Amino acid sequence: MKKIIILLTGIVLTMTSCSSSKCLETLAFVPDDEKVLDEYNQLSYSTIVDCEGLTRNEIYTRANSYFIYNYNSGKAVIQQQDKEEGILIGKGLSKEMQGTSFYNLYHILRVDIKDNKARISITVNTIEYHYMFNGVWMIRDVELNNMYPFVPKKMKIVRNSEACLFLVIKSSFEERIDRVSKALLEGNTKADTEKW
Repeated sequence: MKKIIILLTGIVLTMTSCSSSKCLETLAFVPDDEKVLDEYNQLSYSTIVDCEGLTRNEIYTRANSYFIYNYNSGKAVIQQQDKEEGILIGKGLSKEMQGTSFYNLYHILRVDIKDNKARISITVNTIEYHYMFNGVWMIRDVELNNMYPFVPKKMKIVRNSEACLFLVIKSSFEERIDRVSKALLEGNTKADTEKW
């Protein structure tokens, strides 16, 4: 029995190491300007959406609908709605799996609106790492400013794992920005049903 457990552990570690190495290789293709923290040590992404032919009020209504349907729970709430200034801000949570562990990515989503365009910004402000240790679920806060690629001099296995986390964050928030962009352009008011 002990040999089987050791063998399974070796297989899991090998699989994790191999997939993590792929993350490190993939990260090399991410432009350097996308691997930078802001002045508050947070990771931010933003894009401008061209909403040609839509007024500020029409864009605001579409963005507000997105927030109403997707930021309406205790862990995802609308923080600010200012129609006059054209600002919507929501605080949200994305859960992302990585192997047998998962991450809670707490973020701020902001939409700034003008006639014919909107700026969508998303910022990671807290990351919780949930993992199993000796049969007990453990939680550890992850500080971005102590993570690879922001701190390059780390052991390779740590770099590999943190490269995977960085790519998970990037992918998750690019998807979120795409969904908000779609809502602005198409008037989509349905809740995100990404995992059911």
